Amino acid sequence: MRGYESSGERSVSLWGRHVQVARFPPSLDVLPAALVRAAKLGDVERIQELLRSEFDCNAAPQNRSTALITAVAAGQFRSVYALLADKRVDVNKADRWGRHPITVSFFPVESNAKN
Repeated sequence: MRGYESSGERSVSLWGRHVQVARFPPSLDVLPAALVRAAKLGDVERIQELLRSEFDCNAAPQNRSTALITAVAAGQFRSVYALLADKRVDVNKADRWGRHPITVSFFPVESNAKN
């Protein structure tokens, strides 16, 4: 994430979009959504880049699944390892349906395997 800081604001570039945001507001939904997307796509570099920012990495954008649950469900194990390397990621955080990462690992909703 490329950006600059001045007078309490931060400029963030995510997937080619340039966004001005207040410095780490707690309700900012852009960064958690970007983390979920990167986790689903297996973009480990983007995950590591986003995790260097100070935001709630356990947030579920638009009240859906967390980045860890999304990575597990998508079978993106490199994403899972990258997320688990950050101590802030909560392995016990449930999504809006009450699913936990360990539950999703046994009963995935999505699959990369073709039947």
